[in-house]
Amino acid sequence: ISLRFLDQLLEIHGLARAKKADSVEAARVYYRITEEMNIPWMMRCIDRAGGGGRWAARWAVGLTAALTGIRRAFTAKALDGGLNWDGSGEGPALSERLSRFRDLLEEIKGEERVGLAGLSVAVQEARQLADRILEEN
Repeated sequence: ISLRFLDQLLEIHGLARAKKADSVEAARVYYRITEEMNIPWMMRCIDRAGGGGRWAARWAVGLTAALTGIRRAFTAKALDGGLNWDGSGEGPALSERLSRFRDLLEEIKGEERVGLAGLSVAVQEARQLADRILEEN
């Protein structure tokens, strides 16, 4: 395991301990959510777009922190048993909302140049998705 993933491993370990969950199960849930929400792509785009000066860099740091918090909240809720990300029985509300979120990401990916404005919209939509789903479950 490389140091490149150390922050993720520490996050997973912390979530597993806090939720008294198996670390392997916590990692499975964490990476499933990461995949379902296309977080690696968003993080790469945020990193690239954040190089346009100090304000863009600060904007990018804020987006990265928000996205990390959203993933953490979803993972914690899933480890509590209140949210199913394995594709079985996730329910129409989660499935429909994830589909709308993915549609938005596809629209952003289709832009000639993916900038912080579009990525901000995606992160804002992810936050609203998290707020609605976590509040319901």
